[in-house]
Order: sequence, then C-alpha cells, then structure tokens
Amino acid sequence: MKSIAVIGAGYWGKNLVRNYFEEGALHSVCDARREILSAIKKHYPDVVYTEHFDDVLADTAVKGVVIALPAECHYEYAAKALNAGKDVFVEKPLALDLDHARKLTAMALERRRILMVGHLLRYHPAFLTLKELTDRGELGRLQYIYSTRLSLGKIRREENALWSFAPHDISMILALCNEMPQHVSAVGHNYLHKQLADVTTTHLSFPSGVNGHIFVSWLHPFKEQKLVVIGEAKMAVNPVTSHRIRTIPSPMKRSLAARVTAWPPWTEPVKATKSTCGWAISVSVSAWLRCRIWNTPAGRPAAAKPSRKASATSGVWCECLRITALPASSAGTIAFTAVR
Repeated sequence: MKSIAVIGAGYWGKNLVRNYFEEGALHSVCDARREILSAIKKHYPDVVYTEHFDDVLADTAVKGVVIALPAECHYEYAAKALNAGKDVFVEKPLALDLDHARKLTAMALERRRILMVGHLLRYHPAFLTLKELTDRGELGRLQYIYSTRLSLGKIRREENALWSFAPHDISMILALCNEMPQHVSAVGHNYLHKQLADVTTTHLSFPSGVNGHIFVSWLHPFKEQKLVVIGEAKMAVNPVTSHRIRTIPSPMKRSLAARVTAWPPWTEPVKATKSTCGWAISVSVSAWLRCRIWNTPAGRPAAAKPSRKASATSGVWCECLRITALPASSAGTIAFTAVR
C-alpha cells in the first residue's frame, strides 16, 4: 500500500525515496526546493509531489512520514507528524535536545504510533554477523569495544561531529553490550568553527565491566570507519564499510611470556551474507514498514505490544542522549562527565 511520504529528498533523502518506492510504499515526496522535486520526478513520475509539509499532514492517504532533513529540524517535523497521527521514521539523531527526544518518545507511546530512528549500521550485514558472533559467545566475555569514524567532511553547521557521526557507534556498542552504560565522559575540540566541535572522544563504562571508546572527526586526512571488539577468547575487527570481519585469538588467557613472544595468526575473514550499505538501507526501511503493519488492528498479533517494542530504538537513543548530553553546539574545549 502506498502510504509513505518522504520529507527531504536531497543528499540522503533521495536514497530513502528510492527504497520506499522499491518497496511499493511511496505515496509522496515533500521538499521546499523545486529543483530537487523536478529531479526526483524524472525517476518517479507517478508519485505525489509538494513543497509544503502541511499538505502531507492533511493527506489522509499518508499514514507514515519519513524525515530526512537537517538535524535541527527533526524535533519540529517529527512532533507535527506524530500529532497528526502519522507513524514516523526520522534520520539520526532523533533530536538535538534531550527533552525533545523524551517528548517525541512519550508522544509516540501515548498515541500508539511507531517512532523509529535511522540507525542504519545496526542493519549492516557485517554488523549483524559480528552481533551473531558475540551473542553465541565465540569471542568470549567482552572486555572492551572501540569505534573510529574519521573523514575529511562532511562538515556541518547545525550539529557537532559527535551528534553527526557518533549515533551510529553508540547504537552498535549498545547492541553488542545489551546494557546501558553507568558512566560516560566526552571531550571535544573545535578548530573550524567557534561553536562546533570538529573532533570528539567518548568513553562509556558498563556495569558488566565492558568499556567502550568512540573517536569521531570530520577533520581528518583520510577516511577510516572501524569497529573493534575485544573478548577473552577472540578479538574481532570490522571495517564498517566492508562486508568482512576478521578475528584473532585473544592473548588474555595465555601466559605473560606467551603473550609477549608469540602472536597468533589472523583467522580467515568471516564474510557476511550481504555486502552493500544499500542493502542495509533496504532492511531498515523494511523493518519500519513491518512495525507499521504490526501496529494496525488488522495486522497486530494478539499478544504483541508493538508500539512500545517498535519505539525501543528511539527509547535507547533517548536514554543515551541523557547520559551523553554533550551540547550539539559548544564553544571552546568541551568536557562532560556523567555518572548514572
């Protein structure tokens, strides 16, 4: 059923337009820029187009709204859509203010609407394979996880590097640990703009003893996206843009002499069943559409509580915002420590 409207069809939104069209769910596209709408029309002529968001909210044929706008617009547009009775898929971050994130989550639960955040890499085939390895205990008891997301750009002016890049890393670390951190510290530095951090480092400590480290920057001479998981039995490396995961036996249970003198060889890479980021977009889109089906009277299983279950992603990110409340825009050196 064609019942989804995509709001914002620019740099990232055009990918969502394509995926919802391929799912047979795209009803309309909304963008204030006429040139963007004209370009999209050439590929999808049988879709409704409008420059006004109010037109989408008033259209009873639109049941779900996908928001692919600058982060500063997320709260306003998501709140309006929820108030209009629409399900909402919003790109990360959910909001740039903690109270706004909480309000959106509460609104979705109160109205029994689906609110999902686009944590794309949670659906990447390589991460899913890594998640399977950790869940079945192949890596042993987890010790620490670190993630790097470095590149030269894309430099933004409405949010800092932490808010732009780190939601992916936080969501993956939370998924691997299956718990919330009890202590978080973050430090940021700005070089290109007085009020926006270009480089940030974040440390998370979990009740189980696992530690997480996140290093993000859009001021870096080369691109690197890597997730490393250290366990008692094995260590795993997943270059996030790759579909292969490499593991190596962990030296933690070996004697000190053996640790120093002999380093075990890398195992053959574990290859994920799928390999493209585009596939991850498609899976995340399908997941939201399935949640919407479950949340309708005709499709809702009797024992299911789909509204709460489907909004779990946004709830986790809202809680992470509470704990890592580094300002979206901040001057000078940022230092923040929170104990839960």
